[in-house]
Amino acid sequence: MEATVSAIIEELKLNDEQITNIYNYGSWVYGTNHLKSDRDFLFVIKDSRKKYQERLKFHKDFDYFHSFELHRLKDWDVTIHSCANFELLLEKNYMLVVECIFYPDEFILRNKIDYKTTIYRNITIHYD
Repeated sequence: MEATVSAIIEELKLNDEQITNIYNYGSWVYGTNHLKSDRDFLFVIKDSRKKYQERLKFHKDFDYFHSFELHRLKDWDVTIHSCANFELLLEKNYMLVVECIFYPDEFILRNKIDYKTTIYRNITIHYD
């Protein structure tokens, strides 16, 4: 998997040191992949370039859905979010990003910022 991540970083001309988190998501995680399935990756980055600093734009009628850029490379689909936008999606309980932080370790390819601990540390479950 490391070779795949390196190829994506090179293809998209990303600075590896600015990438905080990388998650594999989609059919490979759910176990529904088949021979023609691509791999889906979500990168979280600390990048000062303007295109990564723009706040996500949500639909007026339903502020759960938002526009984002999907990079289609070979057999990979790659979504990139800034740390701020990833945290915004967590605040909105956007299912994909919430799932990502709770995935088994094999699907969390990089975890420099432990969002599960920092965002959800104060949540307790009460059973009656």
